[in-house]
Amino acid sequence: MTLVSVIVPAYNSEKYLKTCLDSILGQTRKPDQVIIVDDCSVDGTLEIAKEYEKKFENGFTILRNTVNSGIGFSRKAGVEFAEGNYLTFLSSDDVWEPNFLEKMLDYAKAHPNQILYCRTKIISSNGEIYSETPEINFQTQSQFVKETWDAARKYKMFVNFSGILIPKQVFQEINFNENDRIGEDYRFLLESISLHEIPYHHVNLALIQYRVHESMTTQLQWGKIIENDNRIIQETKQKMMESNIKIRA
Repeated sequence: MTLVSVIVPAYNSEKYLKTCLDSILGQTRKPDQVIIVDDCSVDGTLEIAKEYEKKFENGFTILRNTVNSGIGFSRKAGVEFAEGNYLTFLSSDDVWEPNFLEKMLDYAKAHPNQILYCRTKIISSNGEIYSETPEINFQTQSQFVKETWDAARKYKMFVNFSGILIPKQVFQEINFNENDRIGEDYRFLLESISLHEIPYHHVNLALIQYRVHESMTTQLQWGKIIENDNRIIQETKQKMMESNIKIRA
C-alpha cells in the first residue's frame, strides 16, 4: 500500500497558508499524512494550522521547533516524523493543482526508486498565473546532471521542491542539512545527483503554482542567496573530490 506524507515548513506564513492547505485538502488523491513544521512563527501561522487540523480527517500533525531553526532543520524534522512510502513538500506560499498527488503517483508506478519532479506555473501574490516553466526532455540521467549543474552556476534551479515526490528510502542515503537556513533544497539536489547518483524523472505536467511575492526570501536576500549557492557548489565539489567522484559538470 502506497502511503504519502506531505511536509509543509512554515514560518510567519499566515498570509498564504490557508490557500496552501486548501490545495492539499482539495487533492483528488488525498494524502495519508500532513505534517506542518512551524519554525516559531510570531504571527497567526500556528492558529491557522490548528484550525486546519480540524478539517483533515486524520493524519494531521503540527510540529513546532523549540527555537527558530531555519528551513533546513524544519524539512529534516518533517522527514524524520514522516511515515509515508513517498514524501513530498509544499512551501507554505505555494499551491498544488488538484491532481498533483494523483498524477505524480501514477508516474511513480512506472519509475520506482526515482525522485519525480514536475513543471511549474508562476503566480503573483494574488494568485494570477503569468508564466509556466518550459517542457524539458532529458534523454539520459547524465544529461540531467549536466543541465542541473549548468543551471546551478547560473542560479536558475529548475527543480522546484514544492513539486517533488521522493521515495522514503532515499532519506537513508541523504537528508536536508539542518544548518541550511537557505539553499537546503539546492544542496539536496546537487548532493543527491553527484554524491549518491539518485535518478530523477521529469513529469512533463505543470502541477504546482509557485508564488512570487515581495516578502519571499529570494526577493529579500538575493545577494546572500548567490553567495550561499556558490558556497554550496564548492562544498559539494569538495565532497566529490574526497570521494574520488569525477566532476563531470
